[in-house]
Amino acid sequence: ERITFRMRSLLLLSSLFFIVNSAKIAVFLNAMSNSHVIFTIRVAEELAADHDVVIVRPTVNPKATTIVSNHPRVLEIRTNGASAETFASHKEIERNMVWTDASYKDIAAMSASYTKIFSEYCTSLINDEDNMAKLRAEKFDFALAHHIDLCPVSVINALEIPHFGFIMSIPLNRMWVNIAGVPMLSSIYPMIMMDATNEMNFLQRFKNFVLDVMMGTIGGPMQAKPINGVMRKKYGEAFPDAMELAAMAKFVLVNAHPDIEFPLPLTSKIGYFGGLGMSNESKPLIEPYSSFIESAKSIVFVSFGTVADPAMMPISWKNAFLELFEKNPDVHFIWRMVDGVTVPKNVLINTWHPQNDILAHPKTVAFITHAGYNSIGESIASGTPLITIPLAADQFRNSRLVEYRGFGVRVDKIRSQ
Repeated sequence: ERITFRMRSLLLLSSLFFIVNSAKIAVFLNAMSNSHVIFTIRVAEELAADHDVVIVRPTVNPKATTIVSNHPRVLEIRTNGASAETFASHKEIERNMVWTDASYKDIAAMSASYTKIFSEYCTSLINDEDNMAKLRAEKFDFALAHHIDLCPVSVINALEIPHFGFIMSIPLNRMWVNIAGVPMLSSIYPMIMMDATNEMNFLQRFKNFVLDVMMGTIGGPMQAKPINGVMRKKYGEAFPDAMELAAMAKFVLVNAHPDIEFPLPLTSKIGYFGGLGMSNESKPLIEPYSSFIESAKSIVFVSFGTVADPAMMPISWKNAFLELFEKNPDVHFIWRMVDGVTVPKNVLINTWHPQNDILAHPKTVAFITHAGYNSIGESIASGTPLITIPLAADQFRNSRLVEYRGFGVRVDKIRSQ
């Protein structure tokens, strides 16, 4: 009995120790796409091993609302956000860019669209009095802000959360390196929108320098200006500048793999954590996948991520893929494509596939992808070679990285048409 009592006492003390060392953390999510949702949930669930986590999730993309965490220590507070009409207008601009060679006019329209969405959701969030009161009542010890826009750092300040850091679902760019106070030489490190490796010719270095100036000098203040306007309208003209608040971050955590990334001098304020939550083990696949894969000699997975709408894929692209499938009858293809497209018997289509489980299957020999960083991470975890066709944003730079490191090849999207 004496031993039992001591054991109970030690157990109680141990429990108190862990309670005292557990923090309450707010994780801000900008649900622009399901890939952003998946990434943020992976981060939240990793933190939930030792802490209580609340995901702050304003409504942005109406089609990115169903994926949630089932972890018992991860809660969600869904706040008001951008209107469905605003996001629909954004998607229309995005569709025009993704499958074609984007012009400067397209890029300018996309930038204006992002600004409108961020301003709108930020205004809705801070004026959602009930949920703002719930967030204040949580008395968070720490917060994680995403890299997509500067609304979270301003809201963190309004909620008086004492400390925060940033998480990035894409590789480093100039704005966030500036925030962390780390030097970045444009002559040796390609900017996030640059279609090049770190071994650039003179013209590429000049283009990279221009991007560096735009993102480092102009990009931050341009992002901050509309958010500052939103916050000062609500809280008064003395509300701090969003860029000044961002500079107070304790760290920047980057969804990048240090073993494959282009070399860059870093400090302890920047950490790489690529591959978080990914696995090289395949869960048992159910129908229609199990019988389809069982009958196959080899599998090639074809998907261009959650941003590129397969319904909007040009006819020329669809015909090119159908020709590829027909010319390789001994290979089975799993293709992210809408219903209504007539495909050969060696092709399985759906608008959603269990990507990680397909890539990790031993019969999968290649992945045709847009080169989004989550897809690259899953291919690394599973050891699946890549054929990249970058569509937009950081994907051009990512595809060059894949080719540079030798675990994939690249096809230009215009040549693909």
